[in-house]
Amino acid sequence: VKYRQEKYVSALDDFNTALEMGVNKSTYYQRGLVKIKLGNMEGAVKDFDKALEIDPEYNVALEYKKLTQKAIDEKNAR
Repeated sequence: VKYRQEKYVSALDDFNTALEMGVNKSTYYQRGLVKIKLGNMEGAVKDFDKALEIDPEYNVALEYKKLTQKAIDEKNAR
């Protein structure tokens, strides 16, 4: 809900708390999306990787990982 309301810092705190209670591929994926919004692209890739460790077939996490890594690579190439 907070993500949709664009309350990204608060959403990040909620996802961190959720992960303290238990590991969940969806929570890592969603936290990765929040990190993108906050400009933490490297952190987002790490969260997508964590989601993929739990479920290597989690295609949406894989696609976002690829897109985010491409954005990082393009930024570093400048």
